[in-house]
Amino acid sequence: MFKITVTPRFGDIDGLRHVNNTVLAVWFEKGRNPIFRMFTPDLDLSYEKWKLILVRTEFDFLAQMYYGSDVEIRSYITHIGNSSFTIGHEAWQDGELKAPEQGRPCPL
Repeated sequence: MFKITVTPRFGDIDGLRHVNNTVLAVWFEKGRNPIFRMFTPDLDLSYEKWKLILVRTEFDFLAQMYYGSDVEIRSYITHIGNSSFTIGHEAWQDGELKAPEQGRPCPL
């Protein structure tokens, strides 16, 4: 499992001090970087070097996340197939799971 800590920025927040729903996808993207580095260590996005494609992402909000408290993003591989693998993500704030995500296969 890989973990990163994200500090919500003022611009990540809506008028009620909640983390905006569009921000979580960006945080999960950042959480995938250590896994993607296994295939392309320098994260070079050139066509010749990049080996992975994200096919689908889907997540649910279990509870609200707020400004003023860090969020831990946990990323891990949930399934390895013959030509793809699946990445899972979780967003935790103040010791509580706020949003799980189950990605769809990334081609190898």
